[in-house]
Amino acid sequence: MRVSTSLIHMQGVQNILEQQAKLLRTQDQLSSGEKYLSPSDDPSAASRVIDLDEAISQIEQYDENGNYVTQRLNLEETTLTSVNNVLQRVRELAIQAGNTGTYDLQGEQAIASELREKLNELFDYANTRDENGDYIFSGFQSRTQAFTTDGVGNYFYNGDEGQLALQIGSNRQVVANDSGAEIFQFLRQGNGTFSVDAHSTNGGTGRISTGTVQTPSLYQAHDFSIVMEQVFPFNIDTTGNAGTLAVTSSSVTNTLHADLSNPVHLYFDPANPAGTFDVIDTSTGAVLQNDVVYAGGMTVSQNGWQIQLAGAPQVGDLLSVDLITDPPQFEYDVINETTGATVLANQTYSDGGVIAFNGVEVAVSGEPADGDVFSVQASRYQDVFSMVEALTASLENPAGSEVRGLFGGDYINNGFGAGETVTFDLNFDGQTINFSVTPPTPTNNEVATAMMATIAAEPTIVANPDGSFTLPGSTPGASVTFRRVGDNIEFTTEGGTLSNPNSVVIDNITDVATGDAVLSIGSSGSSVTTQTTLDAAVVGDTASYLVGSSPRSHLNQRIDNALNNLNRSMDKIISVQTSIGGRLNSTETQASDNEDKKLYLQGVRSDLKDLDFAEAISNMTFQTTALQIAQQTFARVQNLSLFDYL
Repeated sequence: MRVSTSLIHMQGVQNILEQQAKLLRTQDQLSSGEKYLSPSDDPSAASRVIDLDEAISQIEQYDENGNYVTQRLNLEETTLTSVNNVLQRVRELAIQAGNTGTYDLQGEQAIASELREKLNELFDYANTRDENGDYIFSGFQSRTQAFTTDGVGNYFYNGDEGQLALQIGSNRQVVANDSGAEIFQFLRQGNGTFSVDAHSTNGGTGRISTGTVQTPSLYQAHDFSIVMEQVFPFNIDTTGNAGTLAVTSSSVTNTLHADLSNPVHLYFDPANPAGTFDVIDTSTGAVLQNDVVYAGGMTVSQNGWQIQLAGAPQVGDLLSVDLITDPPQFEYDVINETTGATVLANQTYSDGGVIAFNGVEVAVSGEPADGDVFSVQASRYQDVFSMVEALTASLENPAGSEVRGLFGGDYINNGFGAGETVTFDLNFDGQTINFSVTPPTPTNNEVATAMMATIAAEPTIVANPDGSFTLPGSTPGASVTFRRVGDNIEFTTEGGTLSNPNSVVIDNITDVATGDAVLSIGSSGSSVTTQTTLDAAVVGDTASYLVGSSPRSHLNQRIDNALNNLNRSMDKIISVQTSIGGRLNSTETQASDNEDKKLYLQGVRSDLKDLDFAEAISNMTFQTTALQIAQQTFARVQNLSLFDYL
C-alpha cells in the first residue's frame, strides 16, 4: 500500500482538530456548569429538563401566592382581634349601664360618649386597607371603601361578597380575604332564630327573656306579639238575699273611667216602685241610677263596667259589685302578626312564667301595664354598627321616640244624646283624621264603633290582619296604628326618631247639639298627655300626646338585647378568626410541601443537566495531554524525510 506524505499530513491535522474540539467542548461545559450545551446533545434529557423547569416555576408561583395569602390573612386576623377588643369594651360598658339600677342620666351619657368613640373605632377597622391601599373587607371591590354612613345612624356596605381564592398547591386553593358583609353585616339578631323586645311605649316594668326553641319541628319564622291586658276580677256578693238574683256575665268597657274601682250596690229598695232597683255608690251613699226597671237578661252599666243580670230578685235584695284593682292582674294574648291569627287568648299572666307557642318558650318578668306589648320576631340581619348605635342612642335619650294613648270615654253619662253630632280632629305627622260621629240611638258601644268606622274609611289607611288599622305619616317610615279596646280607641306610633319623635294631637272638638263634654283622653304606657280630659266643647280645645320617660325596665330590655346581639357578633368574629387560623395553617403546611417537592425536582434536574466538575476536569486534563501528543506527533512526522536514510 502506498502512503503519501499528503495523507499522513491530513491525518495528523485531523487528529489535532478532533482533540481541540473535545477540549473546547469540555471547557464550555466547565464554563456553563451544564452537561449539555444544546438540546441536540441529549434530546430526551433536554425535554425532561424543560418539564422540570416548568414544574419548579409553578411551585415558585404557588409560594408567591402563599406569601400573599399569609400577608392578607395576618392583616385580617390582627384587625379582627382589634375589632373583638372593641366589642368586648362595648359589652363591658353595656353591663356597666345595666348595673346602675336607676336612671343616672349624666353617668349614662358618659357611657354613651365612650360608646360613640368605640363605634368610630369599629367603623375605622371595618375600612382597613393593606399596603397597596386596597380595602381588605370590600370583596372584589377592593378599591371601594367597604362601609360608609349617612351620619344619622345608617350604615351601608359598598363592597361585594367576593372572596379571592389563590392556588397554593397543585390541588389546593386558599381564600385570601373575607367579605365585610359576612363579618359585620349578616348578623342574626337575638338568639339567632328569633329576637325579642319590649315596645318602646310600654309603661310597666315587664322584661322579656331571650327565649329558646324547644320544638324545632313546630317553629315557623313568623312574627308574634304578646299583648298584656289588665283584668279586673268582679267580686259579686248576693249573700242573704231571699231571691235568686245573679250575674251571668261581666266586663270592663272603659278603663279610663275615674270611678272604675268604686264599689256599688244594686238595691231593690222596698220604698221604690215594685220591680225596680237603685244603683248606689257604697262609699258615698249617692244614688247613681234610680228606679231602674228590672228584667231578666238585662245589662247594667256603671263606672266603666257592665254586668248582665238573671234570676228572680225579691224586695230588699242587695247585689254588691266590687272590682279588684289591687294588686293589678293581667291576662295576655299571643297574636301571629304574620297571619293575624290569635294563637293564645286570655292567658293568665304570672311574673316570670313560661309563655310557650310556635315551638318556642319565652318568659316575661316584672309588672306590665295595660296594653304593653312584647314582640317575638323571626331573626333579621343587622350590622354591628347599628347594634352599637342603638345601644348608644338608648343611653343618650332614654325617653324614646314613640307615643301610645287612648281616647273615648263613657259617652252617655257624659251627656251624649240621641241625634247629637260630635266632631274632632286627630293629627299625626302631617296627616289628619276628621271625626264626625252621629249615632241615632247612642250607646257607648255604638259611639266607639262609629269612630273605628271613620278610621277605616280613611283613603290611606291600611287594614291589618288582627283587625287594627295603620295610618302612614308624611315622614317615610312613620305610622300610627289604631285598635279598639272596649269602648275606647287605642293608638300606637312607629317610626319616630330621637331627633324627630312622634306625637299625636286631638283638637277642634265640638258637640253640635248641647256642647257637652264627651271625650276622655288617656295616656298609655310611657307617653304623657297635656290634658287628661277634653272638658270644654269649644273650637281650639287641644290634647297632645307626647313622648314621656320610659321605665328603667325599658332601658334594661334594650341593654339585654344589645348584650345578646354583641355576643353573637363576637361569636361571628371568633368563627372567622378560627377560619383564618385554619387557612394560615393550611398555607404553612402547603409551603413546606412545596419546598420538599421543589428540592426533589431540583435534584432530578441537577442529575440531568448539571456537570460533574471532577469528571470534566479529569477529561480536560486528559484531552489537553492528548492534544499535546497529537501536536508533537504531527510536528515530528512533518519533519521526517527519506533522504535522511539514503
